[in-house]
Amino acid sequence: MLAAAGVNGPDGILKAMNVFLAGAGPDPVAFPDIFDRFAHDVRAHAGQGKAARIAVAVHYDGPNLQDLVAAYAEPLKARIDCGVTVVPLAEEPAGATAVDSLDAIVVVV
Repeated sequence: MLAAAGVNGPDGILKAMNVFLAGAGPDPVAFPDIFDRFAHDVRAHAGQGKAARIAVAVHYDGPNLQDLVAAYAEPLKARIDCGVTVVPLAEEPAGATAVDSLDAIVVVV
């Protein structure tokens, strides 16, 4: 999992971001500090009182894509108010609009 908080600003220009690399997969019980810190940074980027927009980009062509995405999204939703957009990467490259005005991206490979 590669996660970046602070993807772009309201002007659409790429802003500085924090990058979290966790090779063990989505395990909020074993690695709560990673989820807590990521959620903190996403909340700071989105601003108080605004739901954060997070994309989960997944390179996966097997069954149960939604279950895989939920494993990453649910621990974040439990920590912050956020909307999650799924960006499947196995079929074709994602267009620029897939990451427009996001507060964070989680990449699952």
